[in-house]
Amino acid sequence: MEHITHVLDDIRNKQESRLSHIEERLDKIETRDSDEIKEQVKTMHQDVVSELKNDLSKLVDDRCKEMSERKNREMNIVVFNLVEPSQSDGELNKQEDITAMNAIVNSLGLENIEFAAIFRLGKKTLF
Repeated sequence: MEHITHVLDDIRNKQESRLSHIEERLDKIETRDSDEIKEQVKTMHQDVVSELKNDLSKLVDDRCKEMSERKNREMNIVVFNLVEPSQSDGELNKQEDITAMNAIVNSLGLENIEFAAIFRLGKKTLF
């Protein structure tokens, strides 16, 4: 019986040793995997932050550009359906446009309005 007890103790000790060794290996794997995961998360975080900064910078630049364009256009007046001048001479046509714009401004009760530029948009239409 003593021999059986001794053999069982040996088996138990070997099993405990093997189990301890397996636990150590598992701890090493968990630590290694944890470090790798932490590094991957850190890298992903840096990438996301970088992309967000770039996107935000682009958005701010676009918004500033839009605001600048609006500032440049804030004094513009667009008139629709103004009859095309009938002259073939470009200067005479421009003078007719100036006269038409002055008539519109005067009909609104505005006086002494100076136009920086007057020009037509789009193709010339023939009615």
